[in-house]
Amino acid sequence: MKKRGKIDLRIWCAGCSSGEEPYSVAMVISNFFEENKISGEFGVLATDISVTSIEKAGEGVYQAAQLAHVPPQMRHKYFTMAGDENVIVKANLKKNVLFRRLNLMRDIYPFKGLFNIIFCRNVMIYFDGPTRKTLIEKYHRYTEAEGYLFIGHSESIDRSSQIYKYIKPAVYQKI
Repeated sequence: MKKRGKIDLRIWCAGCSSGEEPYSVAMVISNFFEENKISGEFGVLATDISVTSIEKAGEGVYQAAQLAHVPPQMRHKYFTMAGDENVIVKANLKKNVLFRRLNLMRDIYPFKGLFNIIFCRNVMIYFDGPTRKTLIEKYHRYTEAEGYLFIGHSESIDRSSQIYKYIKPAVYQKI
């Protein structure tokens, strides 16, 4: 995570759908770095099996009403109006998010490094028990030492597996 006095943070949003989660993560981290005068870089890899979802997410166009819960200062900083009812993600945020197609059922993922944080929220609910177990093992393989895995609140990891430590509901840390 620390590299030559700088923070280098790698995040993966698996099952990113139309991109709201990876852009939200990027906004929070960008603000945190700026407010705390942290020197470093971060990148968010956002993957989904759906080409349509990935293309939509990469465009970064959303209905303005979808941002009602986003604080005004963040809306201004990271979005610009695109017509009367749409907003588009600004380049200063887009540059930190990379969208790629990925089938989670692959045996090996084409990643060059490990991730400090993996978000896989409400993805595993679509799979049976053995498939979920296999996915958890794959996530573990691509998580940095002491890195974190965030899952959906309706999902859980078998605590006897000894590969992730339970932190609190939906949050686990690599052992």
